[in-house]
Amino acid sequence: ELNCHPFQYEQFLWMHNGYISEFQKIKRILRESLDSQFYDLIQGTTDSEHAFALFLNFLGNQIASYSTNDLSDALIATIDQISGWQREQKATDHSHLNFAISDGNTIVVSRYTTSTEVEPPTLYYSSGDRVEVREGKYNFVPTKKRANAIIIASEPLTSERANWTRIPKNHLIIITPELHIHQVRMD
Repeated sequence: ELNCHPFQYEQFLWMHNGYISEFQKIKRILRESLDSQFYDLIQGTTDSEHAFALFLNFLGNQIASYSTNDLSDALIATIDQISGWQREQKATDHSHLNFAISDGNTIVVSRYTTSTEVEPPTLYYSSGDRVEVREGKYNFVPTKKRANAIIIASEPLTSERANWTRIPKNHLIIITPELHIHQVRMD
């Protein structure tokens, strides 16, 4: 149970679809980089929970008062740090770092791989007024103004695949409390 998603700390929930390749090569370095309060949070053995502790470490003192930009910056720093450590330790396999962090109001997700040749696991989003069932098929009802609902999923969940936007490789999607969607490229 300690190794199961989502991982939680205060108002934050964290999920990870993917893996940190050759995690054992960077596990000690990662753990030694953490402040005590985040080091002591780790109860399981997964790369995912360790990445969450690293994210919280980057968020640091801003946990009590942070902005949407602080969340996305901490997630980018987490990905950059993991990738950097893997290069230093000469990891030979690529990692898939599809992370999701939410505080109950804002959601930041990444679709990322350390490989220049391999795609990370897919990630899509769709939005609309609400989901309805018509003739046994689920679809979003389009909205005339702004979305009232947004779904992020590994694969399209409704019948109309054209209503789903695939998140590009090595990008973040930020969903604000007002349900605005922002896309950020990570280099």
